Amino acid sequence: MDLKASRREFTWTNNHVFSIIDRGLVNSIWVQQWSVLEVIIMDPEFSDHSPLCVTIDEKQEKRGKPFKFCNFIAYHPEFIMTVQKEWSNKKSNNPIEVVWKNLSKLKHGLKKMNVKEFHGIQDKILAAKQLLIYIQSQMTEPHDHQKFFDKQNAIKLKI
Repeated sequence: MDLKASRREFTWTNNHVFSIIDRGLVNSIWVQQWSVLEVIIMDPEFSDHSPLCVTIDEKQEKRGKPFKFCNFIAYHPEFIMTVQKEWSNKKSNNPIEVVWKNLSKLKHGLKKMNVKEFHGIQDKILAAKQLLIYIQSQMTEPHDHQKFFDKQNAIKLKI
């Protein structure tokens, strides 16, 4: 597989003819192992060939998770109070700046509430779904049906 090249377009020249003779090649194992692979075509200096420099980096730029508003947060008892508290800034004459600052403050307040109240919710939902699948697999006998039916309904309410 050809690597993405940067800096120069051609790797060889004889002063009036330009060509891409040299390439950076990798196999699928390298692509899976390294998150950033790139070949830099360097200046040829005294040669008619440009040296290639392969850059390898396994660390991606670490960024925070983007803010996502989930509708279930609006049903939390502290939601309205958090919005009112964080939306109280009017220390600017520019209305756009006021909205931007208030949204930024609100985002932090809602993130705190989300972490405090709903941390690990996806794992809990997954565990409840697995339990539901198990209970439904046990509902094969008619005489046990009612016992498992009640458990199934309780788990569905949790999810």
